[in-house]
Amino acid sequence: MKLLRRPIMLRARQRVIATAKEVLRTRSDRYSLLLRARLGQPYVLLGKVSVVVPSYNVEEYLAECLESIRMQSYPDLEVLIIDDGSQDATRRIALEFARRDRRFTVISQQNQGLGAARNAGVACASGDFIAFVDSDDAIPRDAIRRMVEMISSSGSDFVVGAIERWVDRSRWR
Repeated sequence: MKLLRRPIMLRARQRVIATAKEVLRTRSDRYSLLLRARLGQPYVLLGKVSVVVPSYNVEEYLAECLESIRMQSYPDLEVLIIDDGSQDATRRIALEFARRDRRFTVISQQNQGLGAARNAGVACASGDFIAFVDSDDAIPRDAIRRMVEMISSSGSDFVVGAIERWVDRSRWR
């Protein structure tokens, strides 16, 4: 998984720190604060993360991938699932997640390959950060939070998460 800082946002926005008594201007910021309060998180708005998930014929893995993103401890997410012309149930699974969680959006296109699918996701992203998660991967519950904290505190332009390869649920390769 990679997390990139959007170059345009790097100059245009800075970290916003808000207290519980401050009233924020946009509905999405108020929603983020309320969600953070419910999760017991501090009132620090580090930025919205757009998670781009390119998918092509991955019905076997997609539900686990999307569920791992849905369960992230970082609440300010938008998830863009790019269906790259799948011929299996990938689109149906993605649409089901989008129906259940308003943070998920499905974008369909004809099969153009992984690079084009990622580019389509970046073009539709509205977050301050962009994360790429492959559709056959599952990520730890706090992965995005830790990556956003690291990129925010270090001033880096990107961070990359480590991977572990599993043969099955009980054996690591």
